Amino acid sequence: MKNLADKDLKKRYGKAICDFVNAKNPVDALLTYLDNIQKIMGFSESFKKDACAKLPKLSHFHKLTAEEKEIVHSREEMEWSIERFMQTSHSTFGVEVKEINFPNVLYLPHSNKTEEPDFKSIHLDGFVETFEDGYVHEYKKKPELRGFSKRIKLNQGKIKKLKLSMQESRIEYLESKALEFGVSGSWYKRSGAFQIVMCGILQRLLEGRGFNEDKAFGLILSVYNKFAKKRTTVSLDEEGKGLIKRPILNEINYFTPSLHNPRLTGLTRMNKDLRFFLVEFLLEPENHKYLKKCEWCEQFYIAEKLNKRKFCSGKCKSHLHNQRRIESGAHARYKREKRLGGAKESYYG
Repeated sequence: MKNLADKDLKKRYGKAICDFVNAKNPVDALLTYLDNIQKIMGFSESFKKDACAKLPKLSHFHKLTAEEKEIVHSREEMEWSIERFMQTSHSTFGVEVKEINFPNVLYLPHSNKTEEPDFKSIHLDGFVETFEDGYVHEYKKKPELRGFSKRIKLNQGKIKKLKLSMQESRIEYLESKALEFGVSGSWYKRSGAFQIVMCGILQRLLEGRGFNEDKAFGLILSVYNKFAKKRTTVSLDEEGKGLIKRPILNEINYFTPSLHNPRLTGLTRMNKDLRFFLVEFLLEPENHKYLKKCEWCEQFYIAEKLNKRKFCSGKCKSHLHNQRRIESGAHARYKREKRLGGAKESYYG
């Protein structure tokens, strides 16, 4: 970790949060996050390039149309519902379900297949399952599974409807990239949702409101308390005479595959980092006073000094004052006076 004064480091944490929230989309959010991690941790210039090679290609997903993104998200939610359906069937009713039958699914859970699979165990169109002993049960009547079944049907219907308005070549393209888009689409959606959560927290801070009833902030504190101590380790220095604190993660192992959910490799790391940065930033009592919101572009920023400055840059300040002069008529009057004085228009705009 870079050798910065604690106060300066925590301000850099605040900047990382603001940059993440200000990003126009999850692609930019990831890139600004990597930039800030590189600076905070003191990693080499190759860190960002190596990280982008390991993490999902969000830019590929970002280029899809709104309808294509909706298909990917619907398929992801459908797959999640299938997995929960299967888990609940086994844990609640002791029935191990291995295959599910419904049209338009692009791949099976826990499978790398992208072709249309040969289903035989469950017929969700009728909410009926056939067990090995021939017993047939209608899942409509089981409340534990009803919600999952409805989600599967709902997203199945969405995909059918969206595909009707799409070219066959685009459908084939989505199917050929099903696994890639499934991973990047999941990251894209969750990262965007996390941007909204963090934006709401920063706005609360600016408005001076408390967090007693804020569940999102409660979760952030919970994650911080659980993982904050796992970020560093203490060992002897090179001479063996003193102690030194080192980060547990280095730039080589910073984004290791998630054992719990390989699809979210990197996303969990990013969310933990940003939660850690927020809490560490707020632990410095005066830091919240440095948090500002630009009056022109409305982006959050960390002020260098405690003053009455209301803009993140001189450019934004000029834009706002120019807009006010135009709206008040002051700019028109200025131009009139210059024309009457015989000045060329190029001199006064």
